[in-house]
Amino acid sequence: MAFGKRFHTTYYSHNGDEYTLEIHCDGYGGSSTEVSLGSSGCVLNYEADGDLKYTEVVASNCTIPLIVENVTIQTFITELQETYQEKDVYVFLYNDNDATRPLWSGFILMDLAAAQDVSFPYQVSLKAVDGLSLLKDVDWVKPSTSEPYTVDETYAQSYQRITTWIQRILEKTGCALTTQGSNANYTYQTSVNWYNDKHAAATLANDPLYLTQCKMDCMYKVDDDGIYTVPSTYDVLVAICRSWGMRCVYWNHIFFFTQIEEYSTNESGTLANPDNINTREYYYTGSHRLNQDYIGTKELSRYDLDFENAAAATGLMKLSGAQYNNYPIVKRVKTNYRIYEDVNAYQGFPLLKSTTPTTTHTGSTSCGVFWDMDDKLGWFAQFPVRYFVPNDGLYIQGIGFNAKFVFSIRAKAYGAASWDKMLTETNGVLDWQSYVAPTTSSTGGMIERSINGTFGIAEDHIFFDSYNQANGLIPTDAAFTGKWEFEIYTFEYIDSSVSPVSYPYHGGFRIGPYHTNPRTYSANYSNVSAYSPAQQIPVNNTIININTNTFAGIFTPVTTTVIGGNVNNINGFTNTDNSYEIDINNLFWGDSSEIDIPSTLRVSNGSTWLYPDGTGDWGIGTVSGTKAFVELLCESIINNQSKSSLKLNCSTALSVNNKTESGYVKFLNPIARLKDLDNKLYVMLRGSFETASDQWQGEWFEFQSDTNTVTFVTNTVKGFQSGSTLGGGIVVTQNITLP
Repeated sequence: MAFGKRFHTTYYSHNGDEYTLEIHCDGYGGSSTEVSLGSSGCVLNYEADGDLKYTEVVASNCTIPLIVENVTIQTFITELQETYQEKDVYVFLYNDNDATRPLWSGFILMDLAAAQDVSFPYQVSLKAVDGLSLLKDVDWVKPSTSEPYTVDETYAQSYQRITTWIQRILEKTGCALTTQGSNANYTYQTSVNWYNDKHAAATLANDPLYLTQCKMDCMYKVDDDGIYTVPSTYDVLVAICRSWGMRCVYWNHIFFFTQIEEYSTNESGTLANPDNINTREYYYTGSHRLNQDYIGTKELSRYDLDFENAAAATGLMKLSGAQYNNYPIVKRVKTNYRIYEDVNAYQGFPLLKSTTPTTTHTGSTSCGVFWDMDDKLGWFAQFPVRYFVPNDGLYIQGIGFNAKFVFSIRAKAYGAASWDKMLTETNGVLDWQSYVAPTTSSTGGMIERSINGTFGIAEDHIFFDSYNQANGLIPTDAAFTGKWEFEIYTFEYIDSSVSPVSYPYHGGFRIGPYHTNPRTYSANYSNVSAYSPAQQIPVNNTIININTNTFAGIFTPVTTTVIGGNVNNINGFTNTDNSYEIDINNLFWGDSSEIDIPSTLRVSNGSTWLYPDGTGDWGIGTVSGTKAFVELLCESIINNQSKSSLKLNCSTALSVNNKTESGYVKFLNPIARLKDLDNKLYVMLRGSFETASDQWQGEWFEFQSDTNTVTFVTNTVKGFQSGSTLGGGIVVTQNITLP
């Protein structure tokens, strides 16, 4: 249905600003009725969870003191209570200083009190929201899906730009478009200045959020049946903002994503041509709109604002009664970065198919790409298959046989054209040698394993288990520096001396009964989707790979003697004598020693997507940084609170006298940087704006950016905690300690 304007009103604030309120309803096609509001006019409220400076989301709502003067308005109130659904009624508040887009918009919540049996006129309080806070009740799944959620309903298994994830989050807020009656579609702006050395350049044209990708796999949990437990969309928004040290605020029909530390940027331009924080703007669809060298707009979202002398009753005034409290000095910032390393890279044993008895066939399955395996202990691996040899009348059901597998693991430098290394075995010892391709006459030194089976019966066999090898691992090699690709491959084993030669359904394996003539036999094997072997497995019941692997079996790098996902506790210390600590939990993306795993970021140089160095080469405003991604966050928080700083609680007002500067109104807003009379700088934490009186009441935190010597200590905790608020992938119930 179409939205139509049902009610409107225009009122003026004390300093002469003109406000227009419009209420649009879905399915309404009549004329608009003028209404009246209470003396406060519309009140905008901004609410933050907690008092930390680095609060991720500041959600807003609007209180509308609607005067019920007649039956028409009363009927509307009844319909809000009984007929309309959420997002059926939208509110738009316009300010005459910027007619291009709403100052604020939102949809009315249907939680009104019971109808009043009183005479006209009377006042009701309507509440509209920007949709950010309601994301707490919205599952992070694709549209039009329903429980139980499988992988297809989630956003797992896909790298996307950070700006794309933001776009998908914002569309779930229900923020107004022109289809809901707004005079403009909402947009979003990003003001972020962290760059990796693989980004093209640290310039205005290069948005780090646009040039960086991440996966969402780590935000989910999955059980043995492939059913996903999903976080709320709000949790995902918080996680993204937390990782980048930025916050999300809605104002002037724009969602602002601003790194807190960017408020250290001083204005170097003019009001007509501002130059402060580099900002990029995107349409609601996610496509790029523009780049600008200032945050916000020139009219209602000014960056630099100064308190003036309240006694003179002029300009932007700090009213009497202000209170100042102290933020404690930070000694240490503790982070809990969930590195989803050591996840199962096993994608199943390669299945072979052959159509002619003269063709030698090699099959392979990728194990992914890993960083610097030369510094690790090796791989823990188990390769199972479900094996079946049918009866053909010659061998009867229940008779035993043995079968031979020929396989290896080969490796090459990332992106190389040819394979360089292969895993071989000599006298039971595994080792890496130069790659030799198998031929019809030679397996090239591949590994051979035999299993015992029974004719006519499907059986699960683990034909290779690294636990039985020296040190319990497939060894690594000194050549594996940097990025290397690995894959399991197998080879059709043909013994032409055996007659008759018969090619199997999935490959040629020599099969011989325990008692008579061995010969090549038609065999059928497949990957095992679930099994419970006698050997210990470091996960619950079955190995589950949160990328694409649902096969039983495991292939995972080992960085210490314990297998399982890692949690890196990265702590940043200063040399102060203070004891205050800030804990930043549930960081899900950053640098990792393996690549193409859920927690690893991916960056673009403008043409190619690349993986950051696992040691971390991130910097603020530079592509020559030396910090890990998470270390930048620690350092940023410490630098903003390494000295005594203040929290200001006060009321402000904009006087009719001197309310503009060079033709631009001194309009206080939630993204502005506010300078007090003592020149200290403040950023809004929370507040309420009574439009009719031009007054803000709120809390602002002092912003200061100092350079400190920060020492970083990383402690790795192996294994994930089952039942954590967020997190997924492998849920570890026990760990293997290797010999």
